[in-house]
Amino acid sequence: MVEELLKDIFVIKVPLPNNPLKDLNSYFIKGAKRNLLIDTGFNSKACYDALTSGLDKLKADMKNTDIFLTHLHSDHTGLSASIASDSTKIFIGETDGDILVNLFQPEYWNQVDEKYFSLGMSREELAENESINPASAFLPAKEKGYIGVKNGFEFDLGYYKLKCFETPGHTPGHMCLYNEEHKILFSGDHIIFDITPNITSWDFDKDYLGLYMDSLLKTKELGIQFTFSAHRKVMGDYHGRVDELICHHEDRLAEVEKVLKNAKGLTPYEVASQMTWSIRAKNWSEFPVTQKWFAVGEALSHLEHLRYKGLVNYELINGRYIYYIIR
Repeated sequence: MVEELLKDIFVIKVPLPNNPLKDLNSYFIKGAKRNLLIDTGFNSKACYDALTSGLDKLKADMKNTDIFLTHLHSDHTGLSASIASDSTKIFIGETDGDILVNLFQPEYWNQVDEKYFSLGMSREELAENESINPASAFLPAKEKGYIGVKNGFEFDLGYYKLKCFETPGHTPGHMCLYNEEHKILFSGDHIIFDITPNITSWDFDKDYLGLYMDSLLKTKELGIQFTFSAHRKVMGDYHGRVDELICHHEDRLAEVEKVLKNAKGLTPYEVASQMTWSIRAKNWSEFPVTQKWFAVGEALSHLEHLRYKGLVNYELINGRYIYYIIR
C-alpha cells in the first residue's frame, strides 16, 4: 500500500510476516534533485516485493534515490543493499553504523549468545533462537559502504530540509529526522503509537532505559505537528505518547522492584518470566523463544536502570547475573 501523507511524502507499507510488529512504514520523499527513502524492511522476499512494488508505483528511480536508516535493526536495514543502485548512498547514525558492521561477523553473535546465557537463557533456547531471530536472520545481503552521520547532519531535499536528531535508547545510536519548518518528525522506533518500543541493555556501561527516557523528553521540546512512526499506525499525538511511554516504564520499574522484593536474587530471565507481557501465550513456558529473548533484554534494561539509581545490584554467580534489592 502506498499513500501520500503530505506534499511529496509517501508511506509504503511493508509487511513483516509472522512478526508481532506486523509491518514497517517505509517513507519515500521526493526531492528537488535526489529522493530519500527512510528504512527498508527485512531482507526477505515478502518485504522486497512490497517495497519494490511501492517504489514502482511512485516511479521512483533508485539511481536518483538515497537511503536513510533510522537504526541498525534488520527490519529497517535488511533491504538496503538489495535495492540500492551503484549511485545510492546509504546513511545511518555513526554509532549504529559501527555496530551494524559487526553484525556481519559470526563472532559478534557468539558474544551475544554468551551474554544471554549469563542473563539466564538456556543453551537449548539460544540454539533454537539462533536460526530464527530476525535480528540476525534478515540482515542485509552484504555489507555495503554505510555512511555514518552525526547528530545535526542535514538532508537538503529542496522543499524539505531534514536534520538528524540522535535519540539513543532503542538502539545506542537511533536517529530521528526532523523538519523544523513544517514540524515533521520521522520517529523510527523511538516513538510507536500502538506498541512500546523494545528497550534493551546493549552493555553494562550505560543506562539505556535512562537514555531512552531522556531522549523522549528531549524530543518533546521540539515543535512537532506530524509524527511519522516506523510501525503500526503511521501518525499520532507525539507529546501525549511521550507521557504514556514514560508512565509505562515507570510502571515496569515498579513491577520489577516488586518481583525482586519477593526473592533473594534472580537472573534477568527469571525476572522477565514474572513480568506482565502483551503476548498471545498462556504462560512463560509457551512464549516463542525469540520473544523470550526480547523480553529478557527488556527486563535487563529495567534492572540496569534501577542499578544506576542505586536501588539494586548484581553478583556474577556461576556465570549468571543475579540481581537483588539493596536493603
